[in-house]
Amino acid sequence: MKIFPIILGWIFSASSFGAEIPRVVVPEPAFDVGSVDDHDPRVEVRLISDHVSAEPGDTVSVGVLFHIDPEWHVYWRSSGESGMATDVELTAPNWQTSGLKWPAPSVFVDKSGQVATFGYSDAEVIWFDVVIPSDMPNTANLEVEANWLSCKVECIPGDAKLVTELRRGTAERSISAPIFDEARTRLPKTADEAGLKTEFQSSVKTVHRSETFDATLQISSPVVIAAADRFTFIPDETPGIEWKVTNTEIDSESSIHLQGIASADAFKSPCALSGVVWTAQGAVALKFPLDCTNDTPEIAVNTTSAAPVADQKSAPMAYFFLLAFLGGILLNLMPCVFPILALKSFALVQNASAGRSHALKHAGAYSAGVIATMLILASVVVLLRSAGTQVGWGFQFQEPWFLVALASLLTLFAANLFGVFEITLSASFGQTQSTGLKRSAAEGFIAVVLATPCSAPMLGTAVGFALSSSAPVIFGVFALLGLGLASPFVLLSAFPRWAKVLPKPGAWMETFKKFLGFTLLGAAIWILWLIGQVLGADASSRVLAFVTLLVLGAWIFGLNQFGSTRKKWLGILFGILVGIGGSFLLPEMVPQQKVAVQDELWQQWSEERVQNETAKGNIVFVDFTADWCITCKVNENGVLASETILNRFRDPGIIVLKADWTLRDDKIRMQLQKYGKAGVPMYLVFHPGEPTGRLLPELLTQSMILEALEK
Repeated sequence: MKIFPIILGWIFSASSFGAEIPRVVVPEPAFDVGSVDDHDPRVEVRLISDHVSAEPGDTVSVGVLFHIDPEWHVYWRSSGESGMATDVELTAPNWQTSGLKWPAPSVFVDKSGQVATFGYSDAEVIWFDVVIPSDMPNTANLEVEANWLSCKVECIPGDAKLVTELRRGTAERSISAPIFDEARTRLPKTADEAGLKTEFQSSVKTVHRSETFDATLQISSPVVIAAADRFTFIPDETPGIEWKVTNTEIDSESSIHLQGIASADAFKSPCALSGVVWTAQGAVALKFPLDCTNDTPEIAVNTTSAAPVADQKSAPMAYFFLLAFLGGILLNLMPCVFPILALKSFALVQNASAGRSHALKHAGAYSAGVIATMLILASVVVLLRSAGTQVGWGFQFQEPWFLVALASLLTLFAANLFGVFEITLSASFGQTQSTGLKRSAAEGFIAVVLATPCSAPMLGTAVGFALSSSAPVIFGVFALLGLGLASPFVLLSAFPRWAKVLPKPGAWMETFKKFLGFTLLGAAIWILWLIGQVLGADASSRVLAFVTLLVLGAWIFGLNQFGSTRKKWLGILFGILVGIGGSFLLPEMVPQQKVAVQDELWQQWSEERVQNETAKGNIVFVDFTADWCITCKVNENGVLASETILNRFRDPGIIVLKADWTLRDDKIRMQLQKYGKAGVPMYLVFHPGEPTGRLLPELLTQSMILEALEK
């Protein structure tokens, strides 16, 4: 029976997708090109209307007609597993407009077969229906702004601002009217219009935040096999829920089995499952309401050799606050913060001889810098959440501007340790002696920034809980993280007698201070490497040139810092000018697309891949990692690269997958949330018959992995 829907798929592919639409003549303001590839535009856009004149109360159609080069495509209102949804906005003040009208999309699959997207090829029109108001002038200009992404192998964005004219008067159709008439036949029908019966069943009565559940669509018609079987049903972007087709049963009737994955976001709009399915009757639009609640369901995770993940509904909040404090303490043992720990060891020696009061002042300044920076991070998280963007621990390392700023800051701090310039406490340039409290606070800031690429035991659970909670809880958890991170230094500063085991202050300290400058330069080199991973090798060279000029500006400032007033201000001016001049060397801050993981052993992660492999009886090990995650690299270059583990991974029946979170990826973020984590590393082992992975600790050992892989 499956041959029938396959034949239908060929028919629809030939007749409905990529419609043949003429390039009608439009006025110059209503035409533009975009997605320019080597001076060759891949997309033409025209603003067209089905009327040249109309009277108040009439309805006219106004839309953007896309003509797309062969083998290229633009995206539907939901782009699928990649890409960017096309956006069209009409400016018509006080005019009554419908929502955008979207013809049914095609499903496109990349050459690897891993990524499926929804959209249009060849030509298509997307439009609004507009009701002419009673106060329409004799001539009205309708303006549209369109933004799209056009893809073949590479993807090129495009945008256009288009204007067309509509006259008031007796209704007169335009030469574009037949385009709209024909496009309306490609709009998905409702089930009633298609004469179909549909039914929706869900494994849960109420959908909770952070919950994964199963659902089934039953349709009284054979459905068309899509280019990617997992998209027999083409879902809309449901706010807060990601939909995946897990199986399709086709006969005279069809059953489409779905998995719904709810994010940790609060549901902001009425919940529904909606989308398009191609049937023997053509494209059909389906929509079923869902009962959603902002409560978070119980998290049940199968763990191996790891602390159990608490039930977030029943565990007291104090439990997560305690985890945050302890996780902050353990961050001091992570490799990310080694450079700053060396600086603090130097500070302990320097401050111990000055007495307990002096040492505690510096400890307080350092703690204030740590906690204030943590609260700034919490504020950014809350603001991003309120804007509808979800983030995880270490999210700032996915932003190129942050990486450039951090490389600059680390290099300038190293230059300060080398004596290129001095950081003074007051605004008085002539002050050569300083208590150094400002430096201690700055060290607290750097400690937090360097710590965020690492994930310590207990930290992931605490931050994961915070990111799915209210704003006060987020601030509380991040503040306790900072307190835990700062507490060892505060404790050592409070008991000066412990400093007796440290060497006495002397000339060696000046040499050691310069050595510490090289440790910060090492951290800056790591950041430059990250920039190369995110923006490309050329970008890291350009940033290096910018940072070099920045240090040159700091050196010019330092030469004149303690001279006459005229020299001071000239030093400041020339230093700023050199720094500004260097900014012109910076590259475009546009992350390059990550290359899919593909080698003899490690393969690209996807939930579908995990399900398929375990269904075959294989055991799957998944490494959730990122280039900026130091803990990840320690595990990868130590434990995961050991011959013992590599030999075990090569055994028949073992599949190893990698989920790379170097750049933003909501699918990976949602998987981390599912297991109560806020960041990487995360390691999961899936056994056949176990839908939930076994969660391993952040710091791996060979025995942990070998034990988890045993059936």
